[in-house]
Amino acid sequence: FTVLFIPCFVPAFQFFFFLFNFLFAIYFLFTAFTILFFLFIPALLFVIFLFCFLFATFRFWSCTFTVLFIPCFVPAFQFFFFLFNFLFAIYFLFTAFTILFFLFIPALLFVIFLF
Repeated sequence: FTVLFIPCFVPAFQFFFFLFNFLFAIYFLFTAFTILFFLFIPALLFVIFLFCFLFATFRFWSCTFTVLFIPCFVPAFQFFFFLFNFLFAIYFLFTAFTILFFLFIPALLFVIFLF
């Protein structure tokens, strides 16, 4: 029983860790693109239209530093959070496929050849 049953746990646990990392990667990718499409791009468009409006009405040079500079921070922070989530997704994908190719598949082949 021990010789037949215990080796089956190794690929099972490795597949669980592969799945865990893969689902985290999907979560971080979903979060990253949600930030990109629903936060970063609208904020960037707002800043672009704000600058175009100020240039078109010739009020650009009379604006204070706060009016011109503070809105630029919003898309910058949102892009940072997009990049943070995207890099985490790449990390978890790399970890998932490393587990899959270098741990799970060799262990599964070992169990198949053992049986």
